[in-house]
Amino acid sequence: MLDTAYPEPVVRRLTEGAADVLERLSASSLDSGHVNLICIDDVARAFGDRWPSKKVQVYDHVERVLDRVLMGGGFFARVSATDFLVVQPGLGQFGAQAVCYRAFSEIWSHFLGKQPQPQRTVHKVVELSPHQITATEVDPADAMAGEAWEQAQAEAQAKAKARDAASPLSPNKWTPFVASDGRRVDVICRLEAVFNLKTMSRIAFRFRRKVVEVATGERLSASEIAALSRSDLFRIDMATMARALVLLQEEQYAEPELSLIIPASYIALSHPASRQAFTQAMAEFQGRVQKGVIFELRDLAGAPHSNLLEILAAVRSQSILTVGHVAPETPPRSLRDAGLQALSVSCPNAMAGDAQFIGWLKPWLKSAHAVTRSVMVYNCANSRQIAMASLLGASHGSLAGTDA
Repeated sequence: MLDTAYPEPVVRRLTEGAADVLERLSASSLDSGHVNLICIDDVARAFGDRWPSKKVQVYDHVERVLDRVLMGGGFFARVSATDFLVVQPGLGQFGAQAVCYRAFSEIWSHFLGKQPQPQRTVHKVVELSPHQITATEVDPADAMAGEAWEQAQAEAQAKAKARDAASPLSPNKWTPFVASDGRRVDVICRLEAVFNLKTMSRIAFRFRRKVVEVATGERLSASEIAALSRSDLFRIDMATMARALVLLQEEQYAEPELSLIIPASYIALSHPASRQAFTQAMAEFQGRVQKGVIFELRDLAGAPHSNLLEILAAVRSQSILTVGHVAPETPPRSLRDAGLQALSVSCPNAMAGDAQFIGWLKPWLKSAHAVTRSVMVYNCANSRQIAMASLLGASHGSLAGTDA
């Protein structure tokens, strides 16, 4: 965008004021471009022989202008007969340079009216010692264009921050948190690809999460999570969506996916207020997926059908499919007529071979098919298990460790 050529540095000898400025400068100020030099040599030359009698008046006016235009935290010092060192840590590099140019323009106009104004009167300081300054000329056009760019960036960041604050899935709003058992827990989330088992084409990502204790980094077991309160489970569900939204915003997930499978706990959504907040948060994913969101309800053991139907009715407007996730040891036949359009299950860990895998999945699928023909089998150990799941009647599945 801007001219990045580096002009030859100039060296200015210091006669006064530098020691005080050096004490106030932070180590990063020079590197950040916050330190500039306003050179009023052209003002002195324009006065010619009158300069000795005018200089005090000029100094006073320069100081009044700089006192007025510098932002909070900015300061300045006259460091030679015609040089003012200006430090503005609260501005960007170009903004600081532009302020200096506008200050010089005001000073010139005050004393010399409409006389042609010199162009290169601000220098970016690159090295400073008690006796001399090394600086490079700043192009005024670059300074003004750069300032506009910095302002646009700052406005965009402010708008994004405001959106985040207003979003029900604002980062870090939901996690980490102190659970009902006194432990501080966090949610770690990754996206796992889910495939159509007939075509092996990716149809969605599911949010695979783990809940960890912050102090130890240890993962909470399924039984430990089940023992948490309803409000804890709700926070975990919301944190999962918040973490997943961040993943989708990253570069590797820049293209809209076909669909997303969003998990939620029946226990958490059994409360109307939680249900309302969750469905509002689901809307954050609209526009980030091509086909829509798949809603997956968990912790279904013992859930009354009437309550399930109430939850599914609440989320149906935000989802293209409603799925019930069932434990691998639980025959899902009891979920018939509960309003679910599909079922899902995660393969048990450490299957001792094909025979054990088939011995578990075949009767489970038979029970599942009494509820629905669409069944997703997650966490298959390898492509062979994926193929067997397809032959046994599963419609969709995922491989263990298949991150996006």
